[in-house]
Amino acid sequence: MMSRTRILAIVACTLAVSGMARGEDDVKLSNFGFLRADYGFGHDRYGVGGGNDTLGVSKFALGTKAVHDNISATLVMGASATTASTTAATDPFIQIRDAFITVDKIGGSSIGLSAGAQPLLFGLKANGFPGDRSLQPSLEFGGAGGFAYANQAGPSLKLWDDFGVTATVGLFDSAGSTLVRNFFGQLKATKLGVDGLYANAGFESIGGKSVFAVGAGYGNNMFDLSAEYANVDLTLAGTTANEGYLIAELTVKATSALSIYGDFGDATQATTKTIRGGLMYQFSKPVMGQVEYSLDDMPAGTDPTSWDFRLAYNF
Repeated sequence: MMSRTRILAIVACTLAVSGMARGEDDVKLSNFGFLRADYGFGHDRYGVGGGNDTLGVSKFALGTKAVHDNISATLVMGASATTASTTAATDPFIQIRDAFITVDKIGGSSIGLSAGAQPLLFGLKANGFPGDRSLQPSLEFGGAGGFAYANQAGPSLKLWDDFGVTATVGLFDSAGSTLVRNFFGQLKATKLGVDGLYANAGFESIGGKSVFAVGAGYGNNMFDLSAEYANVDLTLAGTTANEGYLIAELTVKATSALSIYGDFGDATQATTKTIRGGLMYQFSKPVMGQVEYSLDDMPAGTDPTSWDFRLAYNF
């Protein structure tokens, strides 16, 4: 069961944000969140000990955002409860995932600032909580033993400016290292002279160990195709030389509701690959169904495979 301390912390933070909204008439309060119910089966991925399958809620999040002029405060609480990941002691496992303050358009400029526990959003298709697209994580999210450079989150300070291209720099902390050895900077463009063409380039230092990522893609109302390359320090990747990840993703929009997607990731040093293929169907604006086949091609031992199904509700 959830500890009393954790419950009190969640209640206190929720009341603090709600109290802010009640105390100022011009503070706007909004709620948002999602729930993802999943079922997956596959002997190699879920194992005999797990009954060869898993069922439950892979991600649940409830967020509150309070906005006053150009300043906002965001709080997100998250939980997961599946037969593959929980025990009697941790079910449900609820945490405060995000808690940060954002200042947009400082002094009327295009510069913004955010501070607190938040996603770093590093990489071409970064995600604070992986799983929006693929049910199983691909290499950039830590799949097939890769280093998860695209879904890092934690206490950090970010500063950005938008001048047609968005430039972002940030500082964060990590265990056993000082703040000045943990930083990143990146450039992200959503329109490179042609509608639908986008790109990203970034450098990151994690405890003095480097990650460099560059990628580009093109999307329209029929398809989206992207490719990204990341070079990861051998210490972070756990390899004998600096690791190189190549990630390619394709989504084809068959109808206004149905999308077909495929992902491929290759790690040159670890000689591992991730392959994802699936369907996404938008039943309504908040409700989406998804089915996916995934394979981690490993150099030795078992190659984990699975079929995974999801019903997601976003609000």
